[in-house]
Amino acid sequence: YQMTPGTAGTPYTPALSAASSLKTPASKGQSSQKWDSMFDCLVQFIADAKSEETEGMSEEEIKNWIWDGNVPTTFKTKDGKALGRWVNNQRSAKSKGVLKDDRETRLVNAGLKWSVLASNSWN
Repeated sequence: YQMTPGTAGTPYTPALSAASSLKTPASKGQSSQKWDSMFDCLVQFIADAKSEETEGMSEEEIKNWIWDGNVPTTFKTKDGKALGRWVNNQRSAKSKGVLKDDRETRLVNAGLKWSVLASNSWN
């Protein structure tokens, strides 16, 4: 039994690598699309929060309004998307160092806070 020169220590797994390389573009595209659609939901959530929280305020107050940077964990959009859980997943990805830079930038620009003190919902 002789090994072909230059193959020592490299496991031969063509089926595995072929399958994973075929899957990557499609799943990446889908997860990217899903991420974008959830991000759009976040932007809508912020817009809704602003219009609710600034009702009856002067233009000056509305201009100075700042979103608190949080989405309640249990919050779902009108069409049932679990936005609160998605936001938590983004925070979790960031804390693990796996959130893509461009996504982090978009979330920061939207006003998302990375750590949120538990809101005093019991008060």
